[in-house]
Amino acid sequence: EPHHLVPSPDGKSLLVGDTAGNEMLFLDPASGAIQKRMPLADPYQLGFSPDAKFLTVAGLARNQIDVYDAASMKLLKRFPVKSTPSHVAYAPDSGTVFVSLQDSDRLVAIDLRKLEEKWNQPVGKTPAGVLWLNGKVLVADMGTDYVAQVDPADGRVVAKIVTGKGAHNLFL
Repeated sequence: EPHHLVPSPDGKSLLVGDTAGNEMLFLDPASGAIQKRMPLADPYQLGFSPDAKFLTVAGLARNQIDVYDAASMKLLKRFPVKSTPSHVAYAPDSGTVFVSLQDSDRLVAIDLRKLEEKWNQPVGKTPAGVLWLNGKVLVADMGTDYVAQVDPADGRVVAKIVTGKGAHNLFL
C-alpha cells in the first residue's frame, strides 16, 4: 500500500512509503526502477528536514512518529502518539517538525535538537495536511470548513481561513 512519496535531498532517489509492506522503496526518479528496499514500520507520510539531516516518518496505523538520521537512516527516536499521525512539515531552520494527529484533532510539535515533544494542541476536526508559511503553520482540517493558522511557538490556533469543508493537503 504505497501512500506518500518524497525526493531524497540529493535528488538521486524517490522514496515511497509502503505501509502494508512495512518498507520504504527507493526508486530511480527517471525510470521508476527500484534501487533498494528498506524495512520500515508503517511509513505512511514522510519528509526530509530542510537541512537534510532528518527524515520524519508518520506511522498512521501504528500511532507512532519516527525520526531518522537522514544520512545513515538510523532511527533516532520513536514518539508514540495518541492517534493517527498523518502529515508532516518542518520549520525552515529544521529545528521543529509538526505532525497532524487526525483522530485526536491535534497537531504535535517535536523539537529535533532535543528529540522531545514541544507541545501537542487541538487545531480542528480531523487535521491532515501541514505547511509552514510566512512564520505560521497551516493545518488543513478535513472535518471543518477551514485551514487553521497555528502559532508555531505554542500551537495556538490564531486564525481560520475559510475553505469549504474537507481541506486535506497543502502545497506551495
